[in-house]
Amino acid sequence: MTSLTSGGGEDAKARPPAASAAPASAAVPACFNATCTGVDPKDAGCGDGAVTIADDWVSTMHVEIRYSGRCRVVWGKLTGAQVGDTMEIATSPSQRQRATVITGHTKYTPMLPVGRQFSTQVSAVSVKGDPEHDIPADYTLRVGADQDDVGTKSGRG
Repeated sequence: MTSLTSGGGEDAKARPPAASAAPASAAVPACFNATCTGVDPKDAGCGDGAVTIADDWVSTMHVEIRYSGRCRVVWGKLTGAQVGDTMEIATSPSQRQRATVITGHTKYTPMLPVGRQFSTQVSAVSVKGDPEHDIPADYTLRVGADQDDVGTKSGRG
């Protein structure tokens, strides 16, 4: 194979690429608790090591409550959704974040902070429905969790 870049000579071709200092999962999150309010969990690094603490299904539509102990936050995750479907997460002192599926079939809400004791609920609405999968228009899927659910579910998804 011939190198298409100029300079460096044979020594440059023989050297392996430099290793990164630390894997991405070891990165320090960009926020913690209240400073994460309204932030995307993936952008902040809070998705690393997060767990699903509650979930429910209707046909192909799946809603989850995700929890990050690193960031001490929760957010909603909706998969199997259609464009226009909505989701809302709320925590007990009435803090809320909403999200609407714009493209694709998966959506996350922005994060909400939680204390050591908390209660949270997620609701997802199939706005137009999905007749192919027997989901009627305006069908609402709800799930709730609290601090006792942390550690009782696997870290899937």
